[in-house]
Amino acid sequence: MASALLLLAAYGVWDLGEGESTSQDSRMKRAWSHFSLFCTAEGLSPSGIRSFSRSKLHCGTKTNPTFPFVGCKGSDTVLLLKFLSFVATMRLADAGPALSERLSKLLLLVQMGARAGLSFTQGIYVHGIWLERSCVIHLRRALRDFTSAYSQLAFFSLAEGHTLFGMVPKLHALCHFKKDFEDSLKRGKALAISPGVYDCAMGEDYIGKIAKLSRRVAYKRGHFERSILRVALVKAKSVLNKFCKDRGLKA
Repeated sequence: MASALLLLAAYGVWDLGEGESTSQDSRMKRAWSHFSLFCTAEGLSPSGIRSFSRSKLHCGTKTNPTFPFVGCKGSDTVLLLKFLSFVATMRLADAGPALSERLSKLLLLVQMGARAGLSFTQGIYVHGIWLERSCVIHLRRALRDFTSAYSQLAFFSLAEGHTLFGMVPKLHALCHFKKDFEDSLKRGKALAISPGVYDCAMGEDYIGKIAKLSRRVAYKRGHFERSILRVALVKAKSVLNKFCKDRGLKA
C-alpha cells in the first residue's frame, strides 16, 4: 500500500489545486487527509496508523532508497485497500478522457490490485478450513489479479525510476497459494485447504509479547526455547496472581 500511495503522489493524485507544495511529505499529508475523510465517511477507524510521511512509510533516503512499507495491522491493511480502490475508481470516473494514458493505466492497476486484495483477504475469513471448488475459483482469480497488478506496478515504477513495489516474500507466498489452487482444480478435488490456516494474525499480540520477553533471556544453545517458555509462564503466573488479588479471588 505504501508504494501505491507514493506512486499516486508522484502523479499528483493527492493535489487539490494549483500553488500547493509538490514535496513528497506535503503530498503524504494531503493523502492522510483524504484517508481520514474516507474513514470518517465510512464509519471506519484505523487502529495502528496515525499519519503518512516518508519516515513512517520507511522510504529511506534519496541517496539510499528502500522499498517502502506501511507496517500496519491486518485490519488497517483492509482499510487502505478499500481507500485505494475508492480513490482509483473516483479518479477514473471523474476525469474520464482528460486523464493521461499513463495515469489512467496506473489507476486501473491500483484499482485491480486493491479489489483483488480485498476479495482474497475477506474471502478467506468468511470460510472454514476447507474451500469448495467455486470458492477456490474465486480466490484463485483474486490472487491472479492481485499478483498481476502488483507485478505490472513494479515494472511501471522501475520504468519511471521509482524504488517501489519490491518483490517481497509475501508476494512469493501468494503465488504458491495460486499454484496450490490451480493444482487442486486440475486434479478435480472437491475441497481445498484454505490459506487462512497459515495465518497467525489472531495471535500477533501474544507473539509480540513473547518476542519482547525473549530479548531479555540470555542465549544458551539447546536451552533458549525452554528458557523463553519458562519466563513466559512466570510472567503469566504473575499476571494471574495480580488479577486474582485485585478481585479477592484465589489463584
